[in-house]
Amino acid sequence: MEISGKDIKYSIFNTGDNNTIIFNRQHQLNFIELSAEQREKYRKGSPDAFYDGAQPNWANIAKQDDAPRDIYKEIHTYLTGADGPGYRNAIILAPSGEGKTTLLMRLAWDLAEADHPVFWYDEIAESDFTLQEVERQFEKPPILCFDDAHLHLEDIAKLVKSLRREGLPFYTLMAARRFEWRSLNETSQISGLREFTITKLSYEEADAIIKRLEERNYLGALEKLDSHEERIRRLLDRYENAMNRDTWAADGQLLPAMLEVHHDGDFQRIVLSVLEDVKKHEKGDLLLDCYALLAAVHRFGFWLGREVFFKALTSRRDDTGSMISVMQLLRTDLDGELIELKESGPRLMTRHAIIARVACTLLAERFGYDLTEGVYAPLLEAVAARCDENPKTPERKLLTMLPLAYEQDAKQARDEKERQHLNDLARALHQEALGVIQRHKLQDAVVYQVAALRAKRDKRFDEARKLFQRGVQADPNHAPSLQAWALMEKDLKRFDEARQLFQRGVQA
Repeated sequence: MEISGKDIKYSIFNTGDNNTIIFNRQHQLNFIELSAEQREKYRKGSPDAFYDGAQPNWANIAKQDDAPRDIYKEIHTYLTGADGPGYRNAIILAPSGEGKTTLLMRLAWDLAEADHPVFWYDEIAESDFTLQEVERQFEKPPILCFDDAHLHLEDIAKLVKSLRREGLPFYTLMAARRFEWRSLNETSQISGLREFTITKLSYEEADAIIKRLEERNYLGALEKLDSHEERIRRLLDRYENAMNRDTWAADGQLLPAMLEVHHDGDFQRIVLSVLEDVKKHEKGDLLLDCYALLAAVHRFGFWLGREVFFKALTSRRDDTGSMISVMQLLRTDLDGELIELKESGPRLMTRHAIIARVACTLLAERFGYDLTEGVYAPLLEAVAARCDENPKTPERKLLTMLPLAYEQDAKQARDEKERQHLNDLARALHQEALGVIQRHKLQDAVVYQVAALRAKRDKRFDEARKLFQRGVQADPNHAPSLQAWALMEKDLKRFDEARQLFQRGVQA
């Protein structure tokens, strides 16, 4: 149930025992229930190219295309064991491409199969789910699952706090990129959170993966090796080589290793070969432009809607044709490729974030793409234009999250040269985001706050102060901006100003 206040929408979950949970939100949390009916629908679905770089879909999980992970039993026992707290919060941490989403989906599926009420968070799903229905239909506590939890921290923290305050038993099961989660210090915001980390691929896990490949007749280049043992060793060798390369500093090694053993080649050269083949297509330039826009966003796990994507594309070139014709071109001419288009409802993505990350580097170095001016500038302009039509469009978060994502990458850079390059990109995107919200007159305090904090880190305090002022003008009650501004003034020994700002932040 939802009600609207003056400027705030509230979500109200009735627990069924005269307790009501209310928390401020800009939108309702949406979940897909992994009910018996929903699971049967997934069983009849078409599995994705899971062994060729695609993230699994529920059909892959239903058909058990994934291989067992060593840490599975420990997490499952924590969630289902008789001895344990009434509130259980678990998070799976790993780099991108190391299998955390697959493991999260496997656990969610198996728990649902064992009659646990399991709900999968989907920010755009249409859902009438309320916790009252869970209480009425199930005896076991609901298990709420969140993938990429580092992108939804505020929502999750509010939900956990609200449910605990009202005394409703529940479990949360999450997955997040390890570095992003820990660098943002999320664990301090969700108490009682237990971390489970996917580490190095074990022999037993490699054995299970090879067995799956053999069962599915998807060995690829591994078929040249005669024995099961040789295939295990080849996968482990490729995995070790990937670990020892600086190329994957910000990502996992399992996905590159899987692609290398299947295609018998170096991961970067494999992706480059695909891009070069696409370039030779009759409409190769258009296809690469389309992919560049999607990859520039999905490299961080984000996605684009069709309207924003097409608006950004048409600002780059005037020979695109209609949106329908472009989508058809992408679906047919990139189908099955490592850089293929993936669609999930209105969301457009690439096959996998790691592939997108490597492809972005290659597009810049080998194909002459200017990521800042040629890709991100039209993209952020399209986001702002879309916000004019719909202020709550999900892509609006890209105005703040893309610059921050590059800052996170810079912290994991291989060397000082790369760190400087990534920081320059982050700075350019901050400026671009500021420019588009000013041109479109968007009242977005968060964009100003993020830019102000960056200026503060660079010791450009006068500039930071002006940005904080602009943000507070956009939203006089934006407490995070007021508090961050107050902390800066306190550090600068401007105690009177800091005190006034703190007071305004408390009252906001």
